[in-house]
Amino acid sequence: VPCTEDALSVVVAVKASTVSRTDTYIRRNIWPTWNDSIKLPNRPGCDFVGHVTSVGENVREFKLGDHVAAIGPFLGGNSRYAMVQSNDLIHIPEDVPEDQAAVLIQTYMTAYQCLHRVGDRSISVGDRILVTGANGAVGQAVIELAILAGASLVLGTAGKEHHALIAKSGATPLAKDPDDWLPGWEEEIDIVIDTIGVDSFSSTRAAVRPRSGKLI
Repeated sequence: VPCTEDALSVVVAVKASTVSRTDTYIRRNIWPTWNDSIKLPNRPGCDFVGHVTSVGENVREFKLGDHVAAIGPFLGGNSRYAMVQSNDLIHIPEDVPEDQAAVLIQTYMTAYQCLHRVGDRSISVGDRILVTGANGAVGQAVIELAILAGASLVLGTAGKEHHALIAKSGATPLAKDPDDWLPGWEEEIDIVIDTIGVDSFSSTRAAVRPRSGKLI
């Protein structure tokens, strides 16, 4: 079992971790590292959930046994133990199973940031929301969080085979091809979250309300 390496580090016994798109980029050495190659050896795993087994002497917000999660490149989450800085960790409820928490970290954090924090405005009650690729993990998270935030309408684009899933999630399904949905929604959407970028954002940019909307 590893020990902490400095006063602000925390060792976590990993109970669950994912293989994300970020991991695939890192393994192909195409993750941006600002003019430097990814340092080897590299332990994969950009997120994890587990319990604290050791804390540095200056760590105050975490203690032994705490149920925690972390996200970020180069964490080494696909391991039995991971050592990270305390500011990379968050508490998670004890009654949330590790395998469920692990798959929620990246998707729901991304969706929440898009809706509430990124850009010049946050989602407001009554907003109209459009998410492309609504059948994907982030798309599904956007739909749920937008409805919880009081959106008056949530639209989701995807192939026809995914429309039943999108409707079951509470959104209105739209065709995958922008040529099929844009004419009815040009400059009508308050927040557009484009998870695909199928046409370099030209269609989703056209769907955003001028001046008051935002495109992520």
